[in-house]
Amino acid sequence: QLIIIVLTIVLIGLVVYFSLIQASLIVSLILKDKEQGVRRRIMVSPVAQIVYVLGNGAAAFVILAVQVLVFVSFITFVFPVPIGLSFFGLVFILLVFNLTGIGLGFLFCSLSDTSSGAMMIANLALMITSLLGGSYFPVDMMSPFIQKLAYAFPQFWVMRAIRQAQS
Repeated sequence: QLIIIVLTIVLIGLVVYFSLIQASLIVSLILKDKEQGVRRRIMVSPVAQIVYVLGNGAAAFVILAVQVLVFVSFITFVFPVPIGLSFFGLVFILLVFNLTGIGLGFLFCSLSDTSSGAMMIANLALMITSLLGGSYFPVDMMSPFIQKLAYAFPQFWVMRAIRQAQS
């Protein structure tokens, strides 16, 4: 029973990690547009810059929503995994978390001038924060200092929400 719980945490944790990477990748297209001169052409058009950025964020959310739906459908219907959570409950938690992922993607893009630089920052930061936030194994298995440090990472909060919804 404990093995199944830990495996579902790891499975969902990997989806959380890949969703964050995907969000950063999609949002970094703004930097790729800047590198290729597309952004300059868009800024000359009557479209406001905020509309361009929000459109990119909305596109990222739609892509991530499809990813979440496919994943949750797969583990619920194709290969039933006892996650102890309803289909819609898990979808809701992961969709809300995707908004955080998109925000982090925008943050990483603001820290770099190139899309490849933003992705290097994202990969490094997301790997470390996912590890410390409990995406790969429960935070309860970590030292007390790391358990307190985990509160600073969004992965901790989504994994905690899922665990609380499971019980």
